Amino acid sequence: MTFIIGYYILIPSIIFLKKVNVYKMNKIEKLSELEIRIMRVLWEQEEHLTIKQMTKELESEGISVQSITQVIKRLMDKRAVTVVENVPAGNVYARAFRPAYSREEFLEAELERLQMTVLGRKKKSLAGMMANFLCNSNDKKMTLQKAGELRKMVEEKRNIRKKADQ
Repeated sequence: MTFIIGYYILIPSIIFLKKVNVYKMNKIEKLSELEIRIMRVLWEQEEHLTIKQMTKELESEGISVQSITQVIKRLMDKRAVTVVENVPAGNVYARAFRPAYSREEFLEAELERLQMTVLGRKKKSLAGMMANFLCNSNDKKMTLQKAGELRKMVEEKRNIRKKADQ
């Protein structure tokens, strides 16, 4: 049994105190390129997937069943996927997986990580980062396209917030 007291964790059976940052315990960890590809498959599906189903989805990319199995184990260690249920698969049962967080939550964590990497502890808003990105683009047509896409996303988010507030 574990008790969290402020920023300290007390484990009675071992009886020791260790200072921990509780915020970091719930943090979304950085994922490798292959882990992100597998997460993308899980995010795009309506239902939970088994390893065999993921293999079929990733067949065109040439990723083996063994690789997917190893990556799923790593994703479980990172708490990025969870086992939802055991489903019949022939004479045995297979575990069905789902993402532990949404694509949007992952993207937010990645943007925060990028902001901390590039800017350090400086406080700069996401809007400032995006404005900098648009201003430094050399392709004028692409910049207008990106600005339009950003405007559309902001409007969609604003409409969702308005509906939630009503």
